[in-house]
Amino acid sequence: KALDINDGSVHNEQVCLENDTSGSGNMACNAKNSIFDAASNNRTTSLWYNADSVSGNTYRYLFEEGGGTNGQSIYIYNDRIYGCTWKSNNISCGDHATTANEWHQVVLVWNAGGTSNIYHDGVTNTGDAQFVGKLDKNSNSPATLGGIGSVSRVEEGKTREVSTHETDIVCELPHQSACEFKGIIDEFRVTNELLTAAEIKTMYNSESNANFITVSGDT
Repeated sequence: KALDINDGSVHNEQVCLENDTSGSGNMACNAKNSIFDAASNNRTTSLWYNADSVSGNTYRYLFEEGGGTNGQSIYIYNDRIYGCTWKSNNISCGDHATTANEWHQVVLVWNAGGTSNIYHDGVTNTGDAQFVGKLDKNSNSPATLGGIGSVSRVEEGKTREVSTHETDIVCELPHQSACEFKGIIDEFRVTNELLTAAEIKTMYNSESNANFITVSGDT
């Protein structure tokens, strides 16, 4: 089901992707879960989005996991979409141009210490979209869609948290609306595998066109 997040005057909506540590089984944005937190050498994260706006110096988080030290994220800033990983405070990102008010697919494929890419609408390039993945350590921090759960980082390495420092951006509870995403998110997927360019192209084609996959004359 597609998620229409922070619609109109609504703020601070986000989807928590990890179980509550109290054992209640509920989802919580202060939780921990090995699916996202355990160290991994490889990961592919994909989703579809339709952003209300992409322009201006506003950070709009679609997906974020981790904290200020180790983590990963997908966010929009100044007409571009970024896929980032960071380890021990060192960040590396790929980016791609994007547009508002239409559907796009974004895929973040990272290989710790190796060639990593952000794919947009099924394609990537060896320029801005390619980077060296950083993350292969435990993060032990929340994972969310539509905002951040605690603290994150931006491409230039700045932390996003409540701070009086001019180099930091207010984007931590209870001020996370400064980095919220306004729009629709759908088809969120994550796997600890490196999907190939051909697999990502096939996934894009199949998800964007109901007639792409045909079996015995039926779609």
